[in-house]
Amino acid sequence: MSGDRDVPRSRASEADGPVGQPARQPIQSHCLIDIAVGRKIYLTTKEVFAMTVSATHASINLIGNIPHSLDAETVTICTKTGVDYALTSLWERIKDWFFGTNKVTAMTAIHTLATTPSSSAQIDAFLDLLRCVEPEHRDQLKWCAGDSGDPYFMIGDCIVLAAPDWSARGEKPLNVDDMAQMLLRTHHGDESILSAFMRVEMETGHLLRPPRASVEEDDVVFHDLSTKKTYLESSPKLVEALEFVGMNRNGASCDESHALGILVEKAWREAMVGNGKIDEQAIQASSVRMGGMAQDVMVLVTDMFHERLATHRTPMPRREIGQ
Repeated sequence: MSGDRDVPRSRASEADGPVGQPARQPIQSHCLIDIAVGRKIYLTTKEVFAMTVSATHASINLIGNIPHSLDAETVTICTKTGVDYALTSLWERIKDWFFGTNKVTAMTAIHTLATTPSSSAQIDAFLDLLRCVEPEHRDQLKWCAGDSGDPYFMIGDCIVLAAPDWSARGEKPLNVDDMAQMLLRTHHGDESILSAFMRVEMETGHLLRPPRASVEEDDVVFHDLSTKKTYLESSPKLVEALEFVGMNRNGASCDESHALGILVEKAWREAMVGNGKIDEQAIQASSVRMGGMAQDVMVLVTDMFHERLATHRTPMPRREIGQ
């Protein structure tokens, strides 16, 4: 059923109470690595999407009204050292986040993330970087999709823009474990997508139909997801990003979303324990809720994907001449 979530296990722990949403952070300046031109600049988060630079059209006018300019190839060559400097500076700030044996792999992943022209390779590099980071620092790595512009990556306060081929991307095939890791790092605006889903659920719970059990004895519970669907529909760019990493591939039996929820629940638990949380009941309740939110995301993105396909495939009714 579109708009409902299949949860093939108990969700009783949700009654333990809502989990508070993270506090809104003040506007900060961020380091930005521009792949096309290869320079490091600083700007606020709100300015990221307004920043568009293309090496193919770059031109630097020389001082003193001299009728000469540097062509795009020269600009690119001159600014390659800027990329190296930016990456070295970034590494010095974050090198303590990584397991000692993984530092070479992490440095390679950061370089690939910042320089590859391929969106698919960027995702691979981001996942490689995540695997190298100690659990308590993984929340410093984010994949951000706004309401306009292409998604971008954040490593601490450093922003890496999407690869040049994002507009021509296909779909990135990921296994369910990698999908769980990407979903945990996906942010919309200044909050994670999973936190946003929890917030929407808390704010609109009084508008929703109560959960109901399946008529079959299969431990499935249906949840009203209509307000979360409205949230996703308001940000097509976010939905595009989620589809790119495979959130539209849930099957009819919801096995994929169920597996995704279990992995997100496990990862969330590990993160809470790694951050020093010791209240087992609170850890369990929060982890189960996060797993449920992950299932909601995949159920809804898949439903919306198939609804869109059905709309495109439905032929327009014929009209007779004279009508």
